[in-house]
Amino acid sequence: MIVETLIKFEKEKTLTKKANTKSINILWVDDEIEFLKPHIIYLRQNGYLVNTVNNGVDAIHEISELQYDIIFMDENMPGLSGIETISRIKEINSKIPVVMITKNESERVMKEAIKGDVEDYLVKPVSLTQIIVSIHKILNYNKSA
Repeated sequence: MIVETLIKFEKEKTLTKKANTKSINILWVDDEIEFLKPHIIYLRQNGYLVNTVNNGVDAIHEISELQYDIIFMDENMPGLSGIETISRIKEINSKIPVVMITKNESERVMKEAIKGDVEDYLVKPVSLTQIIVSIHKILNYNKSA
C-alpha cells in the first residue's frame, strides 16, 4: 500500500512537471533498477523526467497510460523479456525509440534487438556518458527525420 502510494505520487509529480516543461520523458525498465539510481538521479537533476518500472508488464501499462520520448529497456527480466516487451510496446506505439541495455553480449540477442526495432544497444555496466550520448543521438536523429 505504501509503495503504491509512493508510485502514484511519483507519477503525479512527473505529470505536473511534464505540464510545466518540455523536458524529455524517459521510461527506464530494469528488474535491478536500484543499481541505476545514480544515473536516474543525475538525469532528474538535469531536467529529464524519468519514471522507472521493474518488469515488462508494468512497462506496457506505462506506455498505454503516458507518452514517453525514450525507453531504456533491460533485456533479461523475470516474466516478459526485454525483447518480448519491446515487441508489445511497438504494437502500441511503433515510433517510440527504445535503447536495449543488457549484460548479454551474444550475437543472437543483438540480432533480436535490432530485428525488434531498437535504436541503440548498450552493454552493462552502462556508464552515465553512454546514456547521455544515446539520448542525444536519438533526439538528434528524430529532429532530422
